[in-house]
Amino acid sequence: MDDERLPIQAEVESVPEPLGDAELGDLLAAIGNSEAKSLLLIGMHPDYTYSAADLHELFVAMQGDEIGWKPSPEMPFKYCMHSMEPIGMVARGVSEEGRGTVGYRKTERGSTIGEALAGHLLAFSERHPETTLNAIWGQANSSKRTPDGGATEAQRVPLTRLKVFTELLTSDGPIRAIDIEDPGVMSRSLTGTLESLARAGLLTYENRMKPQGYAKYMVESTDLSSVETLRKAPTIFRAVRDLIETSAKKGTELDPQQVTKLIREKDPALTSTAEKNTYTDVTRVLAYLKREGALGLVGGSYHEKSTIEVDDRQYEILAEAANIALSIQRRDQEFIAEGLTLAERFRNDPAAGGELIAKFAADSSRVNEKHRQELRAVMMPLLTREQGATAAEIFEALEVSGKRYHTGTVKGALRSLESSGSLDVVDVTNRTHRYRLQAVTERH
Repeated sequence: MDDERLPIQAEVESVPEPLGDAELGDLLAAIGNSEAKSLLLIGMHPDYTYSAADLHELFVAMQGDEIGWKPSPEMPFKYCMHSMEPIGMVARGVSEEGRGTVGYRKTERGSTIGEALAGHLLAFSERHPETTLNAIWGQANSSKRTPDGGATEAQRVPLTRLKVFTELLTSDGPIRAIDIEDPGVMSRSLTGTLESLARAGLLTYENRMKPQGYAKYMVESTDLSSVETLRKAPTIFRAVRDLIETSAKKGTELDPQQVTKLIREKDPALTSTAEKNTYTDVTRVLAYLKREGALGLVGGSYHEKSTIEVDDRQYEILAEAANIALSIQRRDQEFIAEGLTLAERFRNDPAAGGELIAKFAADSSRVNEKHRQELRAVMMPLLTREQGATAAEIFEALEVSGKRYHTGTVKGALRSLESSGSLDVVDVTNRTHRYRLQAVTERH
């Protein structure tokens, strides 16, 4: 028998593993929402370690003769430290200045997939002068993980938006918020996300429910044995759980103020140890039980009675944005190569970078003013109450309204009003300050 040789198999080119959702969320949260961060990453040379002064000089130089925005000297360094270093886009080292000065060098990861994403993002922003990367991908202040070890808030903000985009792009018509049902990527404040996208003109979001000052709940189940204790408020959680299991039935309506009164009457110790914070913790526990499926909202959910849709222009913008994110997630080599070419163009065209940074700076100013107005709109009704309000109560009210702010931001706003003479401190318990507008104080 003649020797039969097996055919030589052609070597198969290995296909890179796609990025996980958390990795994609990291990328979009780090540079996806900022023309400034994208441009800085593109400008950095991988063979040079930049000091804070170097980074500032580089950022300004990347804008050409007409500077769109000149940040504080430490801002580009903070971009590296807080956004890019944690996900491996840059690495810390000793700068070229020597003398032990800390600096940052762009890593191989930053020079490949990071730079490719940045190139596509800046080209996208250039094609759409009417919108910004922050309007598309949003922003989160917290990198804290969920109790179950899931995605961080910073990751979930862009991933939630990508989920909204893909649902809209693959549907035959309008969708409801309730149709976006992936709790693994959904932000806790989907309503706030949709309102933000609508304000940016990226979709139309309508709701047939009239908002109330606070949520009212309906009992869906009185068996709470499988619900884990809420670690942020264990004492109040147990009190609310006992109240539901012993005194409620399916369909019972729960008003947070009434629940607070009942558990205080049942356990007088609560009034002596945590009277001022009981209501805040009750609202936190009721919202938690709703997320766990034990409670519903009276009158239905915002998410059930909503309509989300896009017109042709909005569809085109969201399709482009989603394609960038999903192509990077697939690690599409042709797409990455195209992104690196785009990045090179921005390195060689500082004037284009200057225009994008000017747009970024103008939008940031508008966003900051909008946030101040939103914060004031929620704070004022609480501060005009007879009992005033604590920072924690304002923070909870912001969460209920779908707005997310760091507690430090709320406290800072209160301190600013206090220093201007607009607020009085009407009570201090366990170092917790209760504030009230001065006009209310003067009437009594």
